[in-house]
Amino acid sequence: MAFSATIEDVFSISGKGTVLWLTAVAGEPEEGDRFETDIGEATVLAIGKPGIRSRACLTGKEVPPYGGILTDFPMPEAKSLRKTTIETVEGEV
Repeated sequence: MAFSATIEDVFSISGKGTVLWLTAVAGEPEEGDRFETDIGEATVLAIGKPGIRSRACLTGKEVPPYGGILTDFPMPEAKSLRKTTIETVEGEV
């Protein structure tokens, strides 16, 4: 399934890859998905547990879906992706 999201934060897990913390997620990222960014393409290596989720904040208002994905982006280049939008590469699912 295709997805798009805004990258809220970026951090590294030593020996594993780079995590993109996503907000405003539309669709469901899956392991193996390829997606585009301002600095090139990347692959979703893993989805954080419990996956992409939505919840209500203290006011009861719905919070847009959010969650983390592990990617093959090199750090520190990935830090420049904060507050940008990503989307699945066209033709890939």
